Parts: sequence; structure tokens; C-alpha cells
Amino acid sequence: MNVAGRGRLAAPLCVLAVPEIQMHSFSVVGSSAPTFLEDVRRMLVERGLDDVASVRLDAGELVVRFSRLGTSELRFAVRESNGGFVADFLGARVAPLHAPFRSAFEGRFEEILDRVGARRLEQ
Repeated sequence: MNVAGRGRLAAPLCVLAVPEIQMHSFSVVGSSAPTFLEDVRRMLVERGLDDVASVRLDAGELVVRFSRLGTSELRFAVRESNGGFVADFLGARVAPLHAPFRSAFEGRFEEILDRVGARRLEQ
């Protein structure tokens, strides 16, 4: 029974606005995707994020996973390019409890990309 006592759910009192940033595709010159992923993993360890974030290659896609109170993923299509590779942003699957923090997750990942030499591609 709901607050009004009529057996149906009451409407929510407010709607939570979810901040969004536009995740960027990126390129890396002079490194293969597997070598780059090792650099990203080291950076996750250095920042103490390795218990909640991981990266892997899966059938030609780079998958970034955030796991704590749900699981969210960012996916990028990986293709070789000019002695390196390009990772084209495909999309994100965001856990309901992560939605309010999506921009923070993506922003921290982009900071790591910057630190390991990736160049963001404007879309």
C-alpha cells in the first residue's frame, strides 16, 4: 500500500538530474592496445582505483568496467592506425546507483588517458 493508502505507488517527490559528459574517442601513437592497457592498469593501481576499475580487450573492443554497488561499462572499438591505435567510443552501460556519478567516473578515466599519452578526439 502506498502513502495515500490506495494500493498503488505514489509518484516520486523529485527527479534526480544525472550529470552527463560526452565521453571522447581517443588515439594512441607508438603503442599497441595491449601495451597501452598495461599502462592504464598501472595507473589504476597508483591511484588506488584497481579495486573498483578494470580495463580489458574483448573481441576488438576496449572495455572499461567500474564495479562497486553495481557495474558500469564504457566500450570502445579498437582499430590500428599510424603505428598505434584509435579507440572509438561506442557507448556506456551505467548501473542505476552509478548514474549520479557518471561524469565523475568518465572524467577520472579521461584524466588517466591523458596521463598515459592518449589524445582525445573531438567528435
